[in-house]
Amino acid sequence: MIVELGFRLYMMRFGLARLAATLASPERPTTIAALGQSLAKILTAPRKLQAEHVETFSKYLQGKPGSPRYTRWRTALKLGKSPEVEQQDVWLSCDSLKSSVGSLTENYFEDPVTLAEILGLLQPKTNILMSRGRLSLLKADYRSFSPFPMDMTQSLYLGLWLLKADCDWIWAFLRVLQADGIDEITVSNRVVVLLHTIEVLLNSREIRSPTPQYAMTRQRLLDLRKITERNNKEGLNLGQPWSWFLIPRLELLVDAGLLNKRKPHDLTGYTLTEPALAMQRHAIESAQGQALHTNYFGCHFQARTVNPSPQWDEVYPLLFRIRPALEMKTGHCLIYEATAATCVLRAVETEGAIWEMSAIRALLKSVSNGEMAEVTLSIDKYGAPYSFKLRKAL
Repeated sequence: MIVELGFRLYMMRFGLARLAATLASPERPTTIAALGQSLAKILTAPRKLQAEHVETFSKYLQGKPGSPRYTRWRTALKLGKSPEVEQQDVWLSCDSLKSSVGSLTENYFEDPVTLAEILGLLQPKTNILMSRGRLSLLKADYRSFSPFPMDMTQSLYLGLWLLKADCDWIWAFLRVLQADGIDEITVSNRVVVLLHTIEVLLNSREIRSPTPQYAMTRQRLLDLRKITERNNKEGLNLGQPWSWFLIPRLELLVDAGLLNKRKPHDLTGYTLTEPALAMQRHAIESAQGQALHTNYFGCHFQARTVNPSPQWDEVYPLLFRIRPALEMKTGHCLIYEATAATCVLRAVETEGAIWEMSAIRALLKSVSNGEMAEVTLSIDKYGAPYSFKLRKAL
């Protein structure tokens, strides 16, 4: 059962996790506190609001009517002045963003680092930059370049990192929306969505397993359901599970291109995109979330055919290209990251048939046999390959 239960309210945006990864070192360990302080300096850096940004920034402030944090800026704009604002708010006020949610306040600047760890961009505890982090890095100067816009490549990567961390929750979530006939997640139905998703997870075959790992997950889900039902019954609006469990996931799915929002500033009005609707069909047909990996690229590029048997002479040049970002000190590349990056490159850079990760994994296994093997596989104690090394250079 793959359900990461550690998300909190401010851990919402992939851009912030990418920014945290960009600040990390590939070799030197660092603390969450140190990375959080570096993030805070960048995000809260004062910026004089330029005249050409006044209109979009004013619109951004209109979407945050109840927060006293923005009062002084509203007052200055009403007086015709150009206030000093924070860099993060300048970035989030861009009217082309699907979501303007995600500004951080004091005590929350370490949360994007934790999100980067959960998504596998950083190594837990040491915060060393990992292969996924290198694939997700900001390409421009992070001190001036906004981390929030998502291009197709980064949206695809985020969806894959989310599936690796949370695929069973996504599977249950998509099934619930179909079963309940919910077209849009709103303030009035989000508690129902949360409770029904928990119920689907609790009734899955895996979660009923007596193993210690699943027993702990089951208990946390039972606690989450209990808190949700109690708060809903008593009409409480603080510490709500929908705010620290459901909403962060929805915002990440917006960044991954799987959800749309009716209004960028709201935490309501979420609807499934076409790729998500395609994934929903596979979720309904399958018994667990792992199946969502199998048709991931086919769901995103439905107008294109899927090549179930890619050839090594096509795959190898792409693998060699991305090897510097994937390779560890030992010279090995992690298979999940390598297959993800190969399929993303194929999908984004070509107009031909797309590849799925399962086909690339099978190909790596097939070319690892015999004396003239192209790759050397590393096998874990369960007999599953987890990394490989290319035998030759181009």
